[in-house]
Amino acid sequence: LIEHALLSCGSLSKLVLQSGGVTSPIAYKAAEFVGVVHGLTNALRTSIPVISSTGKLVVPQDLCIKYGVKSPRYLLSALGLGDVECRKAFHNAVRDIAIEARSNLQQARSLRD
Repeated sequence: LIEHALLSCGSLSKLVLQSGGVTSPIAYKAAEFVGVVHGLTNALRTSIPVISSTGKLVVPQDLCIKYGVKSPRYLLSALGLGDVECRKAFHNAVRDIAIEARSNLQQARSLRD
C-alpha cells in the first residue's frame, strides 16, 4: 500500500511541483512524503464505502496476517459489527497504516527547516 501510494500520489505531487517550475530536490522529497500520506489516508477514508459495496478490504495482506484479520469476518469488523476479537485485529491493522501516514507527514515537515 505504501509503495502504491508513493508511485501514484507521490508522483502526482511531484508533477504538481514540476508544473509550477519548482526544482528543489528537498521539495521533491517532501512531495513524495506528502503523496504517501495522501495515498494512505485516502485508502483509509474510502475503505468503509468500498467494503460495504464490494466486500473488498483495502488493508494490506501482511497487516491482516500480522494481526489475524480474517475473511469474511473483516467485513463485519470494518462496519463495526464483528466480534470483539476481529474488530480489535482490524483496528490494529488500520492503526499501523495511520502510524505510517503520520510518520511520513512528520518526515515531510522536517524538511521545511
